[in-house]
Amino acid sequence: MASAIFFQRSLVGLHGTPAEKVEDFGNEEEYRLSPRSVLKEVVATTMEEGYTFFASAEVEFFVLSQGKPVDEVGYFTPPPLDKGTALRRDMLKTLMSLGLECEYLHHEVSGGRYEITLAYDEALKTADKVMTFKYVAKNTADNRGFSITFIPKPFGGTNDSGMHMHTSPVKGRKNIFFGKDRKASWDMRSLFQLRRHRRSIRIRGSLRDMKRRCISAGFHE
Repeated sequence: MASAIFFQRSLVGLHGTPAEKVEDFGNEEEYRLSPRSVLKEVVATTMEEGYTFFASAEVEFFVLSQGKPVDEVGYFTPPPLDKGTALRRDMLKTLMSLGLECEYLHHEVSGGRYEITLAYDEALKTADKVMTFKYVAKNTADNRGFSITFIPKPFGGTNDSGMHMHTSPVKGRKNIFFGKDRKASWDMRSLFQLRRHRRSIRIRGSLRDMKRRCISAGFHE
């Protein structure tokens, strides 16, 4: 329920406008071409075929102070060199209070870059949780005087930020991507479809274009 307020852009009200008042929520018609609506259609199709689609997300982000990474250390660096430890714990507490289960949180390879991994859930719920995560992360950072960006490559000469996705189609209680008896045809079909749509799902834009999006305390992704 808590995440519902974060999807106004994908909802169209009774008169063709997003819900703007509390009493309007729940009466909207979801915009058919929104990413969330498209995912719902895909999930519905897989369920008709007898499968439940699960997903998990490793959400990565940069924490900035005055437009620069808060530290210059690397992968799994412990505190006090890792300057984001307290912030990540604050995020985790808030996420858990909203019912979002997390599995891991740690410093990533680049300076000021961190990761929090969301636990497996049904695909649509995971998508909603990612949006809730971004809202919580930005507000928690702002309360501590920092800013956060999810831009993949905000700085040159360092590793970029991403979001690894783990996906599992399940039939009954069996993950068909796992074990010796997994269906090879499913594996190949999934890889083929990812390759087929790679132009649509990959992040476009050169580093130069990314740099045009100024990163500061008042303007960030």
